[in-house]
Amino acid sequence: MSPEEKLTRWMQQWGTDVLRLCRANLRDAQLAEDAAQETFCKAWRRAEHFQPASEAHERAWLLRIAVNVCRDLRRSAWWRHEDRRVAPEDLPPALTAVSDENRDLAALVDALPEKLRLPVLLHHLTGLSLADTARSLGISRPTLNKRLREAYRCLAVQWQEEDFHDAEQP
Repeated sequence: MSPEEKLTRWMQQWGTDVLRLCRANLRDAQLAEDAAQETFCKAWRRAEHFQPASEAHERAWLLRIAVNVCRDLRRSAWWRHEDRRVAPEDLPPALTAVSDENRDLAALVDALPEKLRLPVLLHHLTGLSLADTARSLGISRPTLNKRLREAYRCLAVQWQEEDFHDAEQP
């Protein structure tokens, strides 16, 4: 299969997953589209040399490239100096239609440190298996399990604190 055919198949099969991961990671639709495009460009350049063991391995490889592209964007000087705050009224209707509880949970996940946030996003948002999530992050399965447990613990603590603060207010 030629690199062009591989690229077309990858975009059809996993384009939505790559874009969703980039959006969750970058919190900006336009930047996410750019990152997704860069992900597929990088994959295309390496397509001839990549021999996956399975489709799941291919998907994990693509999502790993997306994670790295997003990380590179966030490390750039431009990213650190850009004001990315958005007023709630400027959000698209699809985001504002989400329940308050889901929005609160998404904000808590978003506030996690990157090493805890990425495993949660990859495993739950894109539906990767634990093995493929570990492969995408370039870590061992036990390390992934440890990070997920820590993320869940942090989320539970934050959720309880938030519920406690909400209960205090009249």
